[in-house]
Amino acid sequence: MYHWILSAVSPARFQKRSCRTSHLRGNPTWEIIPDQCAYEQEIPGKDQRIPGKTQTINFYNVNDALYLVDLPGYGYAKVAQAVKEQWGKLIERYLQNTKELRAVFLLIDIRHDPSANDKTMYDWIVHNGYEPIIIATKVDKLKRSQVPKHVKALKEGLALRPGTAVIPFSAETKQGREEIWELAESLLFEPA
Repeated sequence: MYHWILSAVSPARFQKRSCRTSHLRGNPTWEIIPDQCAYEQEIPGKDQRIPGKTQTINFYNVNDALYLVDLPGYGYAKVAQAVKEQWGKLIERYLQNTKELRAVFLLIDIRHDPSANDKTMYDWIVHNGYEPIIIATKVDKLKRSQVPKHVKALKEGLALRPGTAVIPFSAETKQGREEIWELAESLLFEPA
């Protein structure tokens, strides 16, 4: 069971949490959540149909065991550079000041080589002491035989560290969903 908790536009709104936290960064696809899409709820600052519409940090409680946190995406947002810079500062404060953070999921469209923004975000996440889990989205748009080639291009384009998890994922077919949840559940039992 999951539910939306709040949307934050400033660090003062970041909720004090006792649960462990995972968050999604990039171009999120909420079909990861079992049974139904979290976006079926009315959420301020969110419209999943239009890239760049997440302009707040959105907190979701999952089974009273963890928080899933959706951050503003940078990939296809059609907003002014000043707005993207504002998002960057907000995200940086969140990541640097959230002691409960257990994992960072970086969502990247598998169909394309990683962008300069993808590389910058990956490097920044690593520089700040996290080992991001790469969710390679839209895998259903590729032929099965193309997936290994695109995963390799993603790994090379980001210069991933050895052992970095890359999970091909499809919101349409649900491929990768169970793997993501197994990984998220395993993080709940790691020592803090």
